[in-house]
Amino acid sequence: MEIIIPCAGKSDRYPNTLPKYLLKMNDGRYMFQLVSDQYIKNRYKVTFIILKEHAKQFDAKNIILQTLNSKKVNVFVLNNITKGPAETVYSYAKNLDKPIMIQDCD
Repeated sequence: MEIIIPCAGKSDRYPNTLPKYLLKMNDGRYMFQLVSDQYIKNRYKVTFIILKEHAKQFDAKNIILQTLNSKKVNVFVLNNITKGPAETVYSYAKNLDKPIMIQDCD
């Protein structure tokens, strides 16, 4: 099974700041770490879906990959904003031939 974590929202509720998944929690971990640690420890493949603009503006792909430092972690970069989380996940998962689980990042 593959865990898919969509992180491709516009973050409208948090203007003029980092995307929500790149915010740090009180314990110093990123929000994406808090959500994914349990799956990585249990050796699931985890795929984050982020926006191209976040990858460029905030170096989000590299932050995720370097922070989690696991061969089981993948980052899929979307070129454009979708109509919502279902379409975001579909854009990645439509060609997969295995079970998936979708995990919100917030």
